[in-house]
Amino acid sequence: MRNWLNQRNKIDFAFCAAILLLLIWQLFVPPVLSVANDHDFEKILGPLCLGPIATNNTPYFDYTVLHFAYDPDFCINWPMRTTNEAAFHAGLWLNHIFYSKTDFDLRFMGVIYGLIFFAGFVTLQRALRYVPLRLSIVAQATWIAVVCNAVYVPLFNTLYFDALSLATLTGALAALGVVALRKDAGIGWIAVASLWLAILAGSKSQHAPLALLCIPALWITRSAKLTRLAASLLIIAGAWLSLSTMPRFYQGEATFNALFYRILPTVPDRPAYLAETRIPPSWAQYSGEVAFAEDVPLRDPDWEVRFGDWFGPEALIRLYLRHPAAAWLIARENLDEASMDRVRIRMSGVAHRLGNYDESLGRPPQSISHFFTIWAPIKEAIFGDHPLVYAAFIVLVIVLAWILAPPGRPMRLLLVIVTLSLGAEFAICMLDGADGGRHLTLFSFLLDLLVCADAVFAVRKFALKPAESADTARLAS
Repeated sequence: MRNWLNQRNKIDFAFCAAILLLLIWQLFVPPVLSVANDHDFEKILGPLCLGPIATNNTPYFDYTVLHFAYDPDFCINWPMRTTNEAAFHAGLWLNHIFYSKTDFDLRFMGVIYGLIFFAGFVTLQRALRYVPLRLSIVAQATWIAVVCNAVYVPLFNTLYFDALSLATLTGALAALGVVALRKDAGIGWIAVASLWLAILAGSKSQHAPLALLCIPALWITRSAKLTRLAASLLIIAGAWLSLSTMPRFYQGEATFNALFYRILPTVPDRPAYLAETRIPPSWAQYSGEVAFAEDVPLRDPDWEVRFGDWFGPEALIRLYLRHPAAAWLIARENLDEASMDRVRIRMSGVAHRLGNYDESLGRPPQSISHFFTIWAPIKEAIFGDHPLVYAAFIVLVIVLAWILAPPGRPMRLLLVIVTLSLGAEFAICMLDGADGGRHLTLFSFLLDLLVCADAVFAVRKFALKPAESADTARLAS
């Protein structure tokens, strides 16, 4: 038994070392990888009036910017509250100690988000102690090959809200799996699962439903009702933080893009189409425009609020129900964007890729890194720009999970949660018509995690020896 534990510890330590090396290499060793800003960083940096240092090119889309300094033009009081603010202030604290009291180096967010991501992997490792060693090795190796690369890791050197969501998802699902599948899972595992899920729920309003969908899994354990209730309330509190503070005008921008940028250009009688809503038919003149275009009234904050009242998410959903073709138009576009190896945003017919490199490196605008990308190139080669094929792939991954997973009601509940979470993540992206590619990041990450699970389920079903397969005490999780 002691030799088995020693062997397992050595293997787990080796995997931990590999992940730390991959994180450090991408986030801190030149050329440092990040993701170019898409006007999101200001929502967190705005209260401190921190703006990007001067560059020869735009600090958006083309190149990353790692250093920020005080600039009154970037003072923004963004009303939405999220758990990302806590992560930012932790990075800011490190920045004040090791770098500057006035300027900000974005790599300190890489430290914070990287450590959270690593803690999520450690949680996964602890959960895998309940399965045979060979399955644990397959699970860890597959996870590293699929997600520890330039598709996802550079996000940790950013202030995108999705960065914290992505960093927490592995730990949240691993801890939840133990709680649901292990009858002897104690209060410690419930606390860990609820903490991960609360941080995830509060990281971005778009991802709050994913965390809320996980709550039923906490109620199939034998723990005291008070423990389960406290865990559930913690997750609900995280969701309330992000959902209740999301401004109405912000929702209006997304629905404007869906209607005016994507749908209206395909409609022959645009004023009549708008007459079905509370939007004045005269606004048909803005067909093909995005909410942040110079000539669009939504540039005025008062008009933003008014449009959010006219045509919020509920109105867009009703429009989809009346016009299924419009819903399919947005769904097809999102499938097309998600089929790529990472974010692609098409604006006015131009495909933008958010660059991974600083301008000083002399690379072309919007250059992206392919460091340690093993699965991503295969995915893009097969499914890239083929939305229907990619949709079939999504269905196949889900169906394989249901077929290959071990039997039992707790496992079925987890599969229901993951399936509904994928549906919820994709459905929420249907409410935006311009930035769906970036908003589908967590959907793609969750789908990649399910690909990893399929690989583990397949090894368990077809490659384990009978003695290992009979080890139900470990295999249950």
